[in-house]
Amino acid sequence: MKCQCLTKCGLDVDYEPIEFSDGFVYYFPRNLDKTVHDCLITSNEVMDLAAEDVTPEIRSDFDLPNFKMIYDKNKNNTTLTYDEFCSVIISDQQNPTTNLWEADGPMDFSLIRMITDGKMLHAKRYLENQMKSLPAPFFQSREHPIFGNMFGDNKTLLLQNKYSNSNLAELVYLNLPTNQGYQLEHLGLFYELMIRLEDAKKCFELQYECTGELELKEYVEKLDKSIEEKNLRYPKNNNLSAEKLTRDTTLEILKKTEENVRKYLFGVYDNDVQEIWSRFPHHKKSIDERRQKNEKSLTPLEEKTPIQNLTMGQLSDIMIHSNNQRRSDRVDKCKKCGEKYFEREQIFFQNIKNSKDKIICKNKQCFESQGGLHKNVNEELVSLFQLLTSVRNMLTHAEEEDLKKDQDSWQIRFYSVAGECRLVNHHLEKINADKQYT
Repeated sequence: MKCQCLTKCGLDVDYEPIEFSDGFVYYFPRNLDKTVHDCLITSNEVMDLAAEDVTPEIRSDFDLPNFKMIYDKNKNNTTLTYDEFCSVIISDQQNPTTNLWEADGPMDFSLIRMITDGKMLHAKRYLENQMKSLPAPFFQSREHPIFGNMFGDNKTLLLQNKYSNSNLAELVYLNLPTNQGYQLEHLGLFYELMIRLEDAKKCFELQYECTGELELKEYVEKLDKSIEEKNLRYPKNNNLSAEKLTRDTTLEILKKTEENVRKYLFGVYDNDVQEIWSRFPHHKKSIDERRQKNEKSLTPLEEKTPIQNLTMGQLSDIMIHSNNQRRSDRVDKCKKCGEKYFEREQIFFQNIKNSKDKIICKNKQCFESQGGLHKNVNEELVSLFQLLTSVRNMLTHAEEEDLKKDQDSWQIRFYSVAGECRLVNHHLEKINADKQYT
């Protein structure tokens, strides 16, 4: 769609329709040469130059050096004459009619007010209407980048006094990749909150094409990983959707995940079974007792190595106690090397068995020299496997009557477990294949 710029800078613009999955269409402004249109009205650099020429007594002959430079640079993208162009810019400078954000402050405050009032969809429509009427991807709704908390002790005052949602909104900025407050950043955040990750990615990719900040590219890469995980958890086309899962098929899926975790942990410990037993002797003792009991059984059993006899609960416990890195809750120093660490700083921490003493140091080598254990086991992986372990126990001990009583509820649980297992298996199979455990 070709027409004059909707923000009335006088240039001709070709608006490219960008459609999102919920039906919203954003008209992305491009110059006639297909580059992204950086509107003169919203360009800080151009407007600063123009402001130097705009004085209380504007010369009628438009002998304005900065205006002339701006016009010459953009005259191939406009049908306006130089005099007409000057009239448009000067008129907007003196009597601004283009109010990109109908608010007293950055766009954040208006959106936060609606969100805190529970009007999430209303806030998104409000943003969409702004973007439809005035598509300006280069416009920064925040005048300056935001670093940290701009409001000092106001957060303390909020706790001491009654406050309204409007008061709260004026102290909150939405967490955006660039902190500039671009239109597409805000829209991308809304889509991310709605778990429309492909739409969110599209927003940040378009913004990167416009302004090129590295943070946007990194955010797209982060969304790619989230999209991959979402597709693993909730695949659109898969064999599972055609048939109902049962307790037995779900337990088989869990069994595959258990084997992947076992192989992963074995790799984390460099295939050194003795180190595992030395760190977790109670698990070795439990396995030996169970094997001795099984040997006396009349039922022939499948021959397994001690590591294969580790249960999901034991594997989960080993994972939890292998990663001993955390944030400190105080300022202190290592008892051995004397190196100081501060509150919230990453440290290595481990209780000493049968003792009230602890091994604490922020230096990994010093920590391990004191007998501490640390393996780079991903915390999210630990949490997921803990959840799967508890579900495995529940499924194993559930009565048939319970399964028949609320079949729909169990089906939801089965599909949820299958999705989590696909995610864990995807990551572990990749790690196990590459053998990159550190």
